[in-house]
Amino acid sequence: MTSQTPAVHCAAALALALAATCPLAARAEPLAYRYIEGGLSADSDDGLGFALRGSYGFGDDGDSGLYLMGSYVRRSGDDDFGRSVTRTDVDVGVGYRHVLDDHWDLIGEVAASRAERPLAAADAGTGAARVGVGTRVGFSERVEGLLRVDYRSKCTNGDACFGGAAGLQVMLSTSMSISTEVQFGDAGEVLTIALRARF
Repeated sequence: MTSQTPAVHCAAALALALAATCPLAARAEPLAYRYIEGGLSADSDDGLGFALRGSYGFGDDGDSGLYLMGSYVRRSGDDDFGRSVTRTDVDVGVGYRHVLDDHWDLIGEVAASRAERPLAAADAGTGAARVGVGTRVGFSERVEGLLRVDYRSKCTNGDACFGGAAGLQVMLSTSMSISTEVQFGDAGEVLTIALRARF
């Protein structure tokens, strides 16, 4: 990672440490699939910007197993020639969760994604399909983890690629939390820190 990204890592560690000191009266609610979040996004190319993400689970309290999810991430930085460029990533799809217990789900997702990389190449706009499988686990009343493996049919170099995501969520209350996620793999590394609201 380059100069900006370590600072974001430090900010994430501090935010999580502060959040962990907040009281939470009872055992965490079952894993939520109805939420919106917004925050900071940084990538391994020194891009810095914002991320908006959300999910909507169907059924009473989102318990049908099916959910819609989407994200819009926009970052700006300099390319190898010192030119300012803006990178945009959009991901929209549907997922299914298999409940092992109230605090442990297996998940599968299918999504359409698009990455815009102006000035990067003639094929700077890349549309692709994403298939992901993983798990979400509530470790304690305050802490939840995510681990997911992804396959993308096309990445910015035009080839298929593999990657994944690892995340940590710390509850501030039963409806608010701080979410951190690192995406990694052939498509590059992206760190996101966000404030999440459950509904």
